[in-house]
Amino acid sequence: MTKKFTLIALTFAVLGIFSCTQEDKFNVSIEGKIDGIRKGKIYLQRIQDSTLVSIDSAFFEGNENFRLKTNVEEPEMMLLVLQKHGSEDYTDYLTLFVEQGEYSINSGLSNFQLAEIETQNPNQKKWKEYNAMIAKFNNQQLDLIADQMRVDEDEREIIQNRLESLNKRRYFYTINFALSNKELSISPYVIITEAFDANIKYLDSVYNSLPADVANSLYGVQMKDLLDERKSEEIEVEEDLL
Repeated sequence: MTKKFTLIALTFAVLGIFSCTQEDKFNVSIEGKIDGIRKGKIYLQRIQDSTLVSIDSAFFEGNENFRLKTNVEEPEMMLLVLQKHGSEDYTDYLTLFVEQGEYSINSGLSNFQLAEIETQNPNQKKWKEYNAMIAKFNNQQLDLIADQMRVDEDEREIIQNRLESLNKRRYFYTINFALSNKELSISPYVIITEAFDANIKYLDSVYNSLPADVANSLYGVQMKDLLDERKSEEIEVEEDLL
């Protein structure tokens, strides 16, 4: 074996090792297809210090397929942001509960938020289930508001009572959903995003039911901060009433 051949072989071996090392550091793979897109860009973004930060992106240049990668230490809600036709004036997004594993996403250009998402990851599956029910609550709310605008004052009060009852049922659904899925990060997440102002005794019940790993997770810690803040506010109110 000549020195030249040995050097070339060694170079390819090093490049191969480097490539594998680069691949190994990513534990999340998101692949998909946007039917109908010809030009644009898609971003994977996370919320960091109340700011959206792009952690990976892919271009569409006459192609419809994309692949994104990242590395996560624990389940985390992220955004997929689709920038259509290369213009920031035409964007769409969807939420994705990201954790270690693979995701397959298929969507049309005009209905990106309704994309089909396939994954074995439990938090995303439960997020889909939760959103389906919340969509039903939202539709009922819109129907009641529309009815309220068409009736007289006496009937408006009746519809307002129905709206308040619907809102309570939505809160109870969220609380029960969190309790039923307490072993997953989505449990504290739905509380801090959808039921943060619910009765504090229910929030306490959810938090106290969380296993240690979930309580110490990103959203478990945020829920603890929320509880501490709510309790502090209640103490201040009680002191003002004395």
